Amino acid sequence: MKINSLILLVFTFGISCPLLAKDPIEVALHSSGKIYLVVGTLAVIFIGILIYLFSIDKKLTNIENQIKDNE
Repeated sequence: MKINSLILLVFTFGISCPLLAKDPIEVALHSSGKIYLVVGTLAVIFIGILIYLFSIDKKLTNIENQIKDNE
């Protein structure tokens, strides 16, 4: 049981160490506050894509209903 706990601890530490290392680009974006601009831009693009997909779905549903009505 102790060996399993030790292996789990080493494995967890081995995975988390690279995640704690900071990239110079990441540090620069955080320190200058530009990370919020990047996140905001990605959010706007994602919301735009969602709106576009919902509009296509609505148009497609209308076309499907017209086809069903004509049959």
